[in-house]
Amino acid sequence: MNLIGPASRLADALVAAARRSRRVKHLYFGPPGVGKTTLAILVAEQIAGKWDVESCNGRNVTIDVVREWQATFASSSLFGADGWKVKLVNEVDTVPRAAQDVLLTFLDEMPEKRAFICTSNLDLEQ
Repeated sequence: MNLIGPASRLADALVAAARRSRRVKHLYFGPPGVGKTTLAILVAEQIAGKWDVESCNGRNVTIDVVREWQATFASSSLFGADGWKVKLVNEVDTVPRAAQDVLLTFLDEMPEKRAFICTSNLDLEQ
């Protein structure tokens, strides 16, 4: 997938910044249809490669899912670009409230060369 114009420059800048970091935590927010998910997928695949990006909808992120991420996210990958792995959550604002607390802990303890990229249609203030 390739982007053109300002979106391409933004994606390139996000990927470059991610590669300089030890961990990546991105939230892309805005109204529906502006390309948040497309940008998230492009950045995720550039960071980790196609095979080490796990994508899901926020409604499917339960406490059990986050606990499994905690248990397995530190393991290395055979396929990833330079050892990176990415979790991509679309509509993160729909993660059930009970899972949000566990997710915050997961993000605080995220190992190196791991990325969490999410999208939301809500305004950041909400």
